[in-house]
Amino acid sequence: MTTAVTRFPFVSKADILRAYRPGEDASDRTFRTLREHRLVSSGLAIRHRRKGRVAGQLRGYSALNIDAVILARHDQPSDALEAAAEAQRFEAEWEPTVKALAVELDLADFDAFRTARNRLAHALAPAGVELERLHARLLDAIGGSVREEFVRIGAMSQDWATLEILSPQIFPTASLSRDLLDAIAAPIRQRGQQLAVDAFLPLAAALDVGDLALLRIEHSAGSSLLSLLAAVGEAEEDFALDDEFAAYFSEEPLSESATEHVERRRSAGETVAVPSLTVPLAS
Repeated sequence: MTTAVTRFPFVSKADILRAYRPGEDASDRTFRTLREHRLVSSGLAIRHRRKGRVAGQLRGYSALNIDAVILARHDQPSDALEAAAEAQRFEAEWEPTVKALAVELDLADFDAFRTARNRLAHALAPAGVELERLHARLLDAIGGSVREEFVRIGAMSQDWATLEILSPQIFPTASLSRDLLDAIAAPIRQRGQQLAVDAFLPLAAALDVGDLALLRIEHSAGSSLLSLLAAVGEAEEDFALDDEFAAYFSEEPLSESATEHVERRRSAGETVAVPSLTVPLAS
């Protein structure tokens, strides 16, 4: 099996404030100021009812707001406004789907919504792909100051957590074509490097051992800021080539008989249907 991975398309107010004021205990007043200046979208506000009574509210925001507040912090207000506007449009498009899922799975608030993300992977896969496409449009504005890696949370102790890097530099700023960026988030690599980080990072993002995450490394003023956001993957069934086609995908030279066979079929105007293939990008 392979797994397509994207960032979870929605984040909390706390996630946004951590991105805007890393290392600080930002207040609700700060968030209201961002909203007043349209640097953050209005978000989803889905009331949860049980037996006709309001039992909670699922309030979440498009993950594009993370890009918006980072651009705002880097004194790029016009780009930040654009990112927040995209976040607003994204939320309007996907709110009906989220509302239906919240009702179906009895999700009373954002924490329950995010905790259920693996169960929602299939239903929200198109949203994840669309969000990665919109995020890719912002990469030129964000520049090389932010690097992203998809990781899996490994062992955790009281002080440290191990991150298994699954896909080094999935979205570098300029080295991939726009068509490729628009296609889909890259498949996970099953083996990769590991690094240790403070256990506070996954705990702050409500992540546990085995969870997929997006590691963001931001370089600013001679220091590096690390943060984690929830990610989600959806398994895709691999295929096996039958004996007739396997030889043509081998690194070994084709045999003389196979070459003659191809030439005969080509001369006769035949075509061959090849199964779709998911190929990991080279690092």
